Amino acid sequence: MSRACLGNEPTTGLASICAVALGVLLAAAGCGTVVRDPINAADDLSAAARDLTMSFVDPDMSLDLSEAPCPEGLKCRLVTCGEGQSPTAVVGKVFAPNGTLPIYNALVYIPNADLDPVETGVSCDVCSAHASGKPIVAALTDSTGSFRLENVPIGDDVPMVIQMGRWRRQVLLPHIEPCVDNVLDPKRQVDLQRLPRRKLEGNIPLMAIAAGVYDPVECLLHKLGIDDKEFTNSTGRGRVQLYDQGGTNTMPAADPASVLYNDLRRMRQYDVIILPCSGSTSTPMQQANLAAYTDAGGRVFATDLSMHWLKQPAWDGPIDWTPPSISPPYNTLVDQSFPKGKAFARWLLTVGASQNLGSLTLTEAYGRLESTTKPVQRWLWGRDLNAKEVDYHFTFNTPIHPARTDAGVNPQCGRVLYSSFHVAAGALKQGAPRIIPGVCADGELTPQEKALAFMLFDLTSCVQTDDEVPVPPPLM
Repeated sequence: MSRACLGNEPTTGLASICAVALGVLLAAAGCGTVVRDPINAADDLSAAARDLTMSFVDPDMSLDLSEAPCPEGLKCRLVTCGEGQSPTAVVGKVFAPNGTLPIYNALVYIPNADLDPVETGVSCDVCSAHASGKPIVAALTDSTGSFRLENVPIGDDVPMVIQMGRWRRQVLLPHIEPCVDNVLDPKRQVDLQRLPRRKLEGNIPLMAIAAGVYDPVECLLHKLGIDDKEFTNSTGRGRVQLYDQGGTNTMPAADPASVLYNDLRRMRQYDVIILPCSGSTSTPMQQANLAAYTDAGGRVFATDLSMHWLKQPAWDGPIDWTPPSISPPYNTLVDQSFPKGKAFARWLLTVGASQNLGSLTLTEAYGRLESTTKPVQRWLWGRDLNAKEVDYHFTFNTPIHPARTDAGVNPQCGRVLYSSFHVAAGALKQGAPRIIPGVCADGELTPQEKALAFMLFDLTSCVQTDDEVPVPPPLM
């Protein structure tokens, strides 16, 4: 094993002296270490190492590297492992803020520069863009939430970034040993592997929820581990901001949801807008605002009766809203015809939401649509009482019909998710005042809630076509 002062290039001359000394003293501060008397500096080395060092050094020559930092940053702490050795690796899992639910398709990387601030509001976050901080190495988590980073810098306090779209957190790995798997314990070191619970830990997407009377999606966010102080009204500073639509409320009280729907500029300030099932309706102007919001890069999560938002000219065509005839139990199947669908099926099995690969039993599901066609991607489906296919869950990127220009096709920057089933009947504490977050019941996530959590994190990730296998962004 050797350690090169400038990246992994072969060392010659003075660089050879640095490589030999650092091959023994792996805990040295870096390539800018001052060596004014090479012989005396070797007092702590073994006799063999001293002889080896002296064979390269003229005892009368004094070296001064001026304590300049290595121009390669953390690359100066990379090592080349010998034949038969494993590469230096970090192995772990990424979890939701609660530290228990593994996350699929999260980006994990080692940065070599300061991170840029995460933007808030609509923008075009496509998966082909470079990650912030000039990553040295990057990986995506698999369907178990696991990742493996190879050729990682060694030593103390190595930074690592965990990111899922606008979710982002940077942690410091206490110590990395060379040429072995540095395995992060999923329990003892869970705080090094989870997404942020509060904005002081990192970035949480700014979410607006029109809290409806029937489907308390906000309680799913509470169960996922988001800190109580992050739930506020729109004048608060929390990352989950509620608007009143007859459901749970905040203290002080939230603005009516129409304040959000009628103001496109306000909508564009949010990363995600969540429209849970309610008895409300939307006007053509409000629908046009929502379409403009998603076309610019916004994300929308709608459930059940909020389907009226999707019945609009901008998204007309690939969704057949003919109501099917269904009754419980709602035994659904995962559409595994696309890469993320296959991963979703495996993930559901991993987290205990499915008993058999590719199946999911739902409660509080409703027959709101019969079928979808491309470019809409269904995720869950079943059959109605007449044996006709029923789609329960789908997504699509926006603009749903992207314009073609002389330079090609305009990018799709936004994403819409629709689910015809609710969070769960037991999401609220019975008899408690409907003030968030105290009204939310605690306890384990139900299989249904786990499925919705997977979809919520997928919604907030960077945008790509669902037909593609996710890959890490290009390194700089």
